[in-house]
Amino acid sequence: MTSPPPGVHPTEPLTAPDGTAVDVDVELVPLVRAVWAGGWVTAGSCQDLGDAADALRALGDRAPAHATEAFAAFYRGYAWLKMPRPDALAFLDALAATPFRDRVTARWGPEAWRVDVAVRHDGDRGFTLAPTAHLHFPRTQIPELTAVATALRDGMPR
Repeated sequence: MTSPPPGVHPTEPLTAPDGTAVDVDVELVPLVRAVWAGGWVTAGSCQDLGDAADALRALGDRAPAHATEAFAAFYRGYAWLKMPRPDALAFLDALAATPFRDRVTARWGPEAWRVDVAVRHDGDRGFTLAPTAHLHFPRTQIPELTAVATALRDGMPR
């Protein structure tokens, strides 16, 4: 997925644990900080992927192919974390031992997360899994998820 265009949501500049300067949507700042403090890595984020897709669609001919009305409608109201696969799996495993269990383990439902890893063709090597996972979850869960991620960081059993 192309990173959301600048200015879709207000952002705050942060420094990632690896020293990289990143702009993080303000609603996600506490969550991203808690994720990083827990030792997990993020590679991208957006507080509402549907809003971002709408902004990309507004680019007209310059919009990426995936920025369709259907994509925007599907992800409207969903926040997004992009994480290296090992970090995403570890984070999801940790969440499965919290009140988020049903949300991260259920396939579909109003509170369920949408988690995917792309399969890509890599020339002579054939098909392979992308190195990152995409975690989509209802935007309304951001405050509670931040509290749970903070508790995990502070020693809630993993």
